[in-house]
Amino acid sequence: MVTNEKQHLFQGIYIGVSLILMAIALLYKISSVKYINYYYIGYLFSNLVLFLFLNEYTAEYLFHTNYRIDLCLFVTMHVAALFFIQFVRNYFVINNRFPILDQFAGFYVKAGGGTVFGLLVLAYFDFVLYLNIAIYIELLNQFIILLLVSLVFIRTDNIGKIIIVGAYISSISFLYMIFKSDLISLTVSNLLFYQSGYLAEILLMLIAINFRYKHFEMEKQHVLVRNLKLETENKLNMQENLLLK
Repeated sequence: MVTNEKQHLFQGIYIGVSLILMAIALLYKISSVKYINYYYIGYLFSNLVLFLFLNEYTAEYLFHTNYRIDLCLFVTMHVAALFFIQFVRNYFVINNRFPILDQFAGFYVKAGGGTVFGLLVLAYFDFVLYLNIAIYIELLNQFIILLLVSLVFIRTDNIGKIIIVGAYISSISFLYMIFKSDLISLTVSNLLFYQSGYLAEILLMLIAINFRYKHFEMEKQHVLVRNLKLETENKLNMQENLLLK
């Protein structure tokens, strides 16, 4: 992995954007979208750690005396994919549209938790094998993600399609990075290409969350207005019944 002084400005912008997006997501308190936000924040944080690792900031500033711990941070790539799968499942309510696919995705996420532990154990004994297996697992993650978003594409609204477009951008940029250079001899340009695609994705995800939040807020207002009208009508009916008596 190669770092370059010219990266620092871009990485500073990336870190700032990630922290701002996490703060914005925390502002959405509505219960209908809170779990979506939790997965979004988990996705942001996991990738933040991943890119700090890939840019060698963690080795330079945190674990410069213990590279074995630093190398284990690569597993956050797998964790981020699991958070994104959970995000997609909840945002698109896949259990109502594709129950079998949702069950498979749920099983995959649960198995993924055990995989994370297994990768960490493997990293302690053989990092080269750990890295190779982790890359193949991430390719599988990308396949599952693309399968999920492709199936829901034709049965979602235009706002949902924003997330799907973002997922395609991020996956294409990741695959480009993997096939252009391995993660040990990662070039600056390939890493920045992947990060740029990822930044586009998380911005599109926040836009979709914002629209979903506004939609639920409007629905809540409509329910309140409808309940108020019903309450007013009930009071008028009670008054008419009293007058008739």
